[in-house]
Amino acid sequence: SYTVTYTTTGVCSATQSVQINITSIDPAVSVNEITLTADQAGATYQWFDCADDSFIAGETGQSFTATANGNYGVIITLNGCVDTSECIAVTTVGVEKVELAEAFTVYPNPTQGTFNVRFDQVQDHVSFRVFNLAGELIQVDEMSYSDHITMNIDLPKGVYLLEVTDKNDQKAMVRIVKQ
Repeated sequence: SYTVTYTTTGVCSATQSVQINITSIDPAVSVNEITLTADQAGATYQWFDCADDSFIAGETGQSFTATANGNYGVIITLNGCVDTSECIAVTTVGVEKVELAEAFTVYPNPTQGTFNVRFDQVQDHVSFRVFNLAGELIQVDEMSYSDHITMNIDLPKGVYLLEVTDKNDQKAMVRIVKQ
């Protein structure tokens, strides 16, 4: 907000102040899987399909959840000013989220002590905790930017539990049998 003051002189002199409000719109869009959210709060919104610049009927909220893959943007109006976001590509509509327990295999199991954990794809960060059947934590390991890890249970024969936790705190538990 700016204030400008000007003074006139002469027969009718006066001092007048004028306040100018400048509206700034943030056209950024945050992405969470297939949901797009305009970062600018408190405005009006119109989401559109960038392929043909057509408005998406009924999509006038701050967030938009895509029902098909494509490129989408939003027109944001605030205090009479208008700005448009960049087009954002959505490519995962219809892609099922894989549960962590289905994303890796453990072998050999039963094991003599050394075993492998192999993921279907490279993982950003995964932690591993080995427990005995009494629930006592006996081993901790981590893996970053890899699709496999080799671990060793240097303990007596028995059944152990391997807890696998990914970067999203999704957990899976696997029984490991040491012969």
